[in-house]
Amino acid sequence: MFEEKEIIRLFEIEADGCIKNINLSVCKGESLGIVGKTASGKSCVADIISGVREQTAGEIFFCGERTDKDRLRSLAARADKTDRIISELSAAENIFLGDIARFGKVLTVDEEKLTCECRAALHRVGLSYIRPDEKATGLNYGECRLLELARLLCKQPKIIVLDEFLSSVSRTWRQRILRVLDRYKQHGGAVVYVTRDIDLAMNTCDSIAFMENGKITRVARALEFADKETQFDWVRHGEVSCDILLRATNLCDERLNNIGFKLFGGEVLGVLGTMTSGIHRLGRVLFGDIPLERGRITVGGHGIKSVKGAICRKMAYAHESFGYERILEILELDRDIFILDSVLSGIGDDKRLSIKHKIDGICRRGGAVIYISEDADEILSLCDRILVLTCGEITGEFLQESCEKRKIIELMIK
Repeated sequence: MFEEKEIIRLFEIEADGCIKNINLSVCKGESLGIVGKTASGKSCVADIISGVREQTAGEIFFCGERTDKDRLRSLAARADKTDRIISELSAAENIFLGDIARFGKVLTVDEEKLTCECRAALHRVGLSYIRPDEKATGLNYGECRLLELARLLCKQPKIIVLDEFLSSVSRTWRQRILRVLDRYKQHGGAVVYVTRDIDLAMNTCDSIAFMENGKITRVARALEFADKETQFDWVRHGEVSCDILLRATNLCDERLNNIGFKLFGGEVLGVLGTMTSGIHRLGRVLFGDIPLERGRITVGGHGIKSVKGAICRKMAYAHESFGYERILEILELDRDIFILDSVLSGIGDDKRLSIKHKIDGICRRGGAVIYISEDADEILSLCDRILVLTCGEITGEFLQESCEKRKIIELMIK
């Protein structure tokens, strides 16, 4: 039975062993989040919805009528985390890339019509201050994302599919992008977010489908995650599928007592405490530089017991004492996990921005960072999740958005 508001329904969809028995619907005026770890099959589902890929079994319906890949391609617009804005081209050329022909032949383009439509497209995404003939060279990453969104909207799609499109977008620019998409939904459009960012899905989407091993394990309405503590419990207890890059279980030595946590792909995990809290020692323990009396550190199912073992499991470590140039060299390494101890301390703003840019790049490609610091402001500005250590024990664990500075400082000096 099809609901009137459904735009697309997938019925028992399979594709080359990548996904199995997928049953899913996307409704007018709503957003659907598809959440899962790497290779869970979520991008394959996105490809099928947007007509990029054809299923090998099952049926797809558009507004209740059976449809195929070619029609889906004409109905949907898709973008991923790759920045496809060409800096040497103007805003107009980027927005209408591949579609300039509708403004006339190569040497006889109707510049007035092109400029008029470009201004309307820029206004639609809140970039009215950019001239149609302005080169994209000077645009920041958030503006480039909005420019690409303007390109999608010009196609007048019934559904927009965004595969990790908001990865590494700052909170300010993310909110601007989401406002544009909210207006699109108010006019009857639908949005599919494919993401590993559980917090984004839970706070942005009307419905969420969780995927693992090519199957949907659960579909839930956003109302089930109305408060931050519920969201946090899902992540912490592993009820939501995501990449766990590192597990620390019951870590104990002469200064640390029963330390346990998980590190997720794509996040910056902050470890905050005073000089004597054990935070700096924990960094060295995680990297295998100090042996444990009890407990286990695992990466990809392998125990970490030495620096050599940590390096073999694609881990890296940097301390503020290494100096700026060496820290940058370490951040350029092909590693999945970076343990950074106070590397932003005592350096100028330009150098801090360079390091933060490197950290963003690590998370954007699915890696993760453990950032250790005694500076609460630094931790709050940089990290997605925060552990507070006091006297060698974890005394608090918070999501950044629900964390109060006063609270974590009270725990630090407890």
